[in-house]
Amino acid sequence: PSVRAPPATVSMLKPLHMLDGPANADDNIFVADASMDVARKMKRAFCEPQNVAHCPPLALFEAAIIRQGGSLTISRKEENGGDKEYTEVGECRADFESGALHPGDLKPAVTKAVDAVMQRIRDQVKANDAAKKAETDIKNYLKKAAKDKKKK
Repeated sequence: PSVRAPPATVSMLKPLHMLDGPANADDNIFVADASMDVARKMKRAFCEPQNVAHCPPLALFEAAIIRQGGSLTISRKEENGGDKEYTEVGECRADFESGALHPGDLKPAVTKAVDAVMQRIRDQVKANDAAKKAETDIKNYLKKAAKDKKKK
Protein backbone atom coordinates (compact mmCIF):
# COMPACT_ATOMS: atom_id res chain seq x y z
CA PRO A 1 0.00 0.00 0.00
CA SER A 2 1.13 3.51 -0.73
CA VAL A 3 1.55 6.25 1.85
CA ARG A 4 -0.44 9.39 1.15
CA ALA A 5 0.25 12.81 2.60
CA PRO A 6 -2.35 14.25 4.98
CA PRO A 7 -4.15 17.38 3.80
CA ALA A 8 -2.01 20.50 4.25
CA THR A 9 -4.47 21.95 6.75
CA VAL A 10 -4.24 19.05 9.19
CA SER A 11 -2.11 19.72 12.24
CA MET A 12 -2.24 17.99 15.58
CA LEU A 13 0.08 20.36 17.40
CA LYS A 14 -0.81 23.81 16.05
CA PRO A 15 -4.09 25.65 15.44
CA LEU A 16 -4.90 26.32 11.79
CA HIS A 17 -4.34 30.07 12.06
CA MET A 18 -0.72 29.45 13.08
CA LEU A 19 0.16 27.35 10.06
CA ASP A 20 2.26 29.52 7.74
CA GLY A 21 2.05 27.13 4.83
CA PRO A 22 1.61 23.42 4.33
CA ALA A 23 1.75 21.35 7.50
CA ASN A 24 5.12 19.72 8.00
CA ALA A 25 6.29 16.65 9.85
CA ASP A 26 6.86 18.66 13.05
CA ASP A 27 3.17 19.59 13.21
CA ASN A 28 2.12 16.02 14.01
CA ILE A 29 3.29 13.04 16.01
CA PHE A 30 3.77 9.87 13.98
CA VAL A 31 4.08 6.25 15.02
CA ALA A 32 7.56 6.19 13.48
CA ASP A 33 8.76 9.08 15.67
CA ALA A 34 11.58 8.33 18.10
CA SER A 35 11.43 9.55 21.70
CA MET A 36 13.56 12.59 20.89
CA ASP A 37 11.20 13.50 18.01
CA VAL A 38 8.16 13.30 20.28
CA ALA A 39 9.92 15.49 22.85
CA ARG A 40 10.95 18.08 20.24
CA LYS A 41 7.49 18.24 18.73
CA MET A 42 5.73 18.49 22.07
CA LYS A 43 8.08 21.24 23.20
CA ARG A 44 7.05 23.27 20.12
CA ALA A 45 3.34 22.38 20.42
CA PHE A 46 0.87 25.22 20.83
CA CYS A 47 -0.10 25.47 24.49
CA GLU A 48 -1.33 28.93 25.43
CA PRO A 49 -1.96 29.38 29.17
CA GLN A 50 -5.63 28.90 30.10
CA ASN A 51 -6.66 28.24 26.46
CA VAL A 52 -8.65 25.01 26.56
CA ALA A 53 -10.35 25.66 23.21
CA HIS A 54 -7.21 24.53 21.37
CA CYS A 55 -4.65 22.82 23.56
CA PRO A 56 -2.96 19.86 21.84
CA PRO A 57 -1.37 18.57 25.06
CA LEU A 58 -4.83 18.34 26.68
CA ALA A 59 -6.20 16.58 23.60
CA LEU A 60 -3.30 14.12 23.64
CA PHE A 61 -3.81 13.56 27.36
CA GLU A 62 -7.35 12.48 26.65
CA ALA A 63 -6.69 10.52 23.46
CA ALA A 64 -3.46 8.76 24.28
CA ILE A 65 -3.51 8.45 28.04
CA ILE A 66 -6.98 8.44 29.54
CA ARG A 67 -8.46 6.23 26.81
CA GLN A 68 -5.64 3.78 27.50
CA GLY A 69 -6.67 3.63 31.16
CA GLY A 70 -3.73 5.69 32.36
CA SER A 71 -3.22 8.82 34.37
CA LEU A 72 -1.05 11.92 34.14
CA THR A 73 1.37 12.83 36.89
CA ILE A 74 2.47 16.45 37.04
CA SER A 75 5.81 16.79 38.83
CA ARG A 76 6.55 20.26 40.15
CA LYS A 77 8.07 22.03 43.12
CA GLU A 78 6.01 22.49 46.27
CA GLU A 79 5.91 26.28 45.80
CA ASN A 80 4.27 25.68 42.39
CA GLY A 81 1.53 23.50 43.81
CA GLY A 82 3.42 20.25 44.30
CA ASP A 83 2.90 17.01 42.42
CA LYS A 84 -0.58 16.15 41.20
CA GLU A 85 -2.06 13.15 39.45
CA TYR A 86 -4.95 13.48 37.00
CA THR A 87 -7.17 10.55 36.14
CA GLU A 88 -9.95 12.59 34.53
CA VAL A 89 -9.72 15.03 31.65
CA GLY A 90 -12.30 17.38 33.18
CA GLU A 91 -10.24 18.04 36.30
CA CYS A 92 -7.07 18.61 34.29
CA ARG A 93 -8.92 20.90 31.85
CA ALA A 94 -10.42 22.91 34.74
CA ASP A 95 -7.02 23.36 36.39
CA PHE A 96 -5.46 24.43 33.10
CA GLU A 97 -8.28 26.88 32.36
CA SER A 98 -8.04 28.42 35.84
CA GLY A 99 -4.27 28.79 35.59
CA ALA A 100 -3.59 26.30 38.40
CA LEU A 101 -1.84 24.11 35.81
CA HIS A 102 0.81 25.89 33.73
CA PRO A 103 1.86 24.84 30.20
CA GLY A 104 5.42 24.45 31.50
CA ASP A 105 4.15 21.72 33.81
CA LEU A 106 1.58 20.17 31.46
CA LYS A 107 3.74 19.71 28.35
CA PRO A 108 6.61 17.72 29.92
CA ALA A 109 4.17 15.40 31.71
CA VAL A 110 2.13 14.79 28.56
CA THR A 111 5.33 14.28 26.56
CA LYS A 112 6.50 11.58 28.95
CA ALA A 113 3.10 9.85 29.01
CA VAL A 114 2.58 10.01 25.24
CA ASP A 115 6.08 8.68 24.62
CA ALA A 116 5.36 5.74 26.94
CA VAL A 117 2.27 4.88 24.87
CA MET A 118 4.27 5.35 21.67
CA GLN A 119 7.02 3.05 22.97
CA ARG A 120 4.51 0.22 23.38
CA ILE A 121 3.47 0.80 19.76
CA ARG A 122 7.10 0.95 18.57
CA ASP A 123 7.79 -2.37 20.28
CA GLN A 124 4.81 -3.97 18.54
CA VAL A 125 5.89 -2.56 15.17
CA LYS A 126 9.38 -4.04 15.59
CA ALA A 127 7.82 -7.46 16.22
CA ASN A 128 5.71 -7.44 13.04
CA ASP A 129 7.28 -7.69 9.56
CA ALA A 130 4.41 -5.96 7.72
CA ALA A 131 4.41 -3.14 10.26
CA LYS A 132 8.21 -2.77 9.94
CA LYS A 133 7.82 -2.38 6.17
CA ALA A 134 5.06 0.18 6.63
CA GLU A 135 7.26 2.10 9.09
CA THR A 136 10.09 2.12 6.54
CA ASP A 137 7.69 3.38 3.86
CA ILE A 138 6.53 6.19 6.14
CA LYS A 139 10.10 7.22 7.00
CA ASN A 140 11.07 7.21 3.32
CA TYR A 141 8.03 9.32 2.47
CA LEU A 142 8.85 11.85 5.21
CA LYS A 143 12.46 12.11 4.00
CA LYS A 144 11.28 12.67 0.43
CA ALA A 145 8.73 15.26 1.54
CA ALA A 146 11.41 17.13 3.52
CA LYS A 147 13.76 17.04 0.53
CA ASP A 148 11.03 18.28 -1.82
CA LYS A 149 10.18 21.09 0.60
CA LYS A 150 13.81 22.28 0.61
CA LYS A 151 13.79 22.45 -3.20
CA LYS A 152 10.91 24.93 -3.18
